[in-house]
Amino acid sequence: MLNSLASVFSERTLQSLAVAFFLLLLLGARLIGPHNQLPCRGNDPLPLRRLGERPILQLELAWKADQLYSVLAPGNQARNVANARTGNNLDTFLFIPAYEGFLVSPGLILVRQEPTRSAMLRRIALISYSLP
Repeated sequence: MLNSLASVFSERTLQSLAVAFFLLLLLGARLIGPHNQLPCRGNDPLPLRRLGERPILQLELAWKADQLYSVLAPGNQARNVANARTGNNLDTFLFIPAYEGFLVSPGLILVRQEPTRSAMLRRIALISYSLP
């Protein structure tokens, strides 16, 4: 199935798609960043100290209602919720699809390679995707 999908596009097209998805990935990260900081929140301490000063990560990993409240309530609560929602929408509809496209495009290029070269490139890709 991947071979037939990979053969629909030329290698040059797949390379162009990989570059385009990478640029969209960078754009998404840049657009999301300010919203994820919840700038209207102020300097109140966040509930999960081990996560540092990352309010959206705190929201994502909270397991109690009072933790959610501690992240969203300080400062301008309506703006905090609006920023969190905007960041989530940008993540859902821009960053994640761009990231997926960026991973799939080189994968399709790898599928098109000759078997011996393809096996080596797959190993390299797996190692590079597993790095932190």
